[in-house]
Amino acid sequence: LSLDEVVGQAPIKQFISRWLRAKRKPHAMLFTGLPGVGKKTLALAFAQAILCGRPEGPCGVCPSCRRFVEQSHPDMLHLAPEGLSFKREMIRQLQAEAPFQPRLAATRVAVLACVDRMTEEAANSFLKLLEEPVAPWVFLLTADEEQRVLPTIRSRVVRWPVAALSYEAIAEVLGKRGGEVQTAAMAAELAGGSVGRALS
Repeated sequence: LSLDEVVGQAPIKQFISRWLRAKRKPHAMLFTGLPGVGKKTLALAFAQAILCGRPEGPCGVCPSCRRFVEQSHPDMLHLAPEGLSFKREMIRQLQAEAPFQPRLAATRVAVLACVDRMTEEAANSFLKLLEEPVAPWVFLLTADEEQRVLPTIRSRVVRWPVAALSYEAIAEVLGKRGGEVQTAAMAAELAGGSVGRALS
């Protein structure tokens, strides 16, 4: 997975590039925006870049990148809601991993999708980890509706709105997927800036 595969979102890509080169780095980021605009793709591409550790972005060939692609990286945790809500049990999994030092990379990374669907209990439990990580961690969060994220979590993360995509950008993605031209154009027109909606 490469940041080059992320459609549009130039300001966020520039931020990630600066983050990879910085000496002092924020340890928690929140990507917000419409469903299907690429928040999870951004978070996962960012995660691979962090774990690879190269300032110019992931190389794709080192042991860290290979383990990431195989979804077996020991320093990576990817959590998402089961059902309609993001429950406390999911945070327990993160809490169990939290004390352990990185094994392959310089830091550990947790991607938490749809944190706007966290129950109040889950959000408060996660807040404790966010405020006082006991080992080197970077937290990459996504949410469709920023205002539904616990305010105390929002205040402790760098927030990045992920912009809706242009018709041209969506049409380009659909074209690369080999879709029929007229159908792709219609889907791009109706997608409302969401490549996920266009693909479905």
